[in-house]
Amino acid sequence: MANDYYSKLKQLEYNDLKAKAIEHLKVYLGSGRGDLNSLKNRFCKLVPDRKRKKVATVEELLQTLEHSNVIHIDDVLLLRDLARLLELKDLQDIIDEYDFNHCAGYKKVFKGKKVNLSILNKDSLHGLWLNMFLFCTFLLTIFHLKHQSWLIVNLFNTLLNFSLNDVM
Repeated sequence: MANDYYSKLKQLEYNDLKAKAIEHLKVYLGSGRGDLNSLKNRFCKLVPDRKRKKVATVEELLQTLEHSNVIHIDDVLLLRDLARLLELKDLQDIIDEYDFNHCAGYKKVFKGKKVNLSILNKDSLHGLWLNMFLFCTFLLTIFHLKHQSWLIVNLFNTLLNFSLNDVM
């Protein structure tokens, strides 16, 4: 129930971000500067190749945002890069706030900003417990094999015989 509430809250906040981004980009388009090809050199430096192929103009980005109803981190990152490129300070601030709240683990290092890793999600904790379990299992196996050293000697001899046979 709580997860459903948080996912709906994230969806509402994403829709708010999307609406503000669309508003800013429409104002930018209205000023007659909608073609990213005129800014191609700066855009190429900011946006990775795989994202550049997907969206070539501000108008295409607008369409992508208007038709998406799922949170896509790629869209948020692309939007941030585009806001910096077009020097839309208000939109940059909105995106940075959204990113700080929801994409903390994925936050890019940009102009001296540090990655915020203080927020651990459930998957990270599950991974930590799994790693601890595997490490303890490894230690128990080593302890068990230490008391059965004849097994290690036989294994070593077998490996040595295989390697000598390969050489000869």
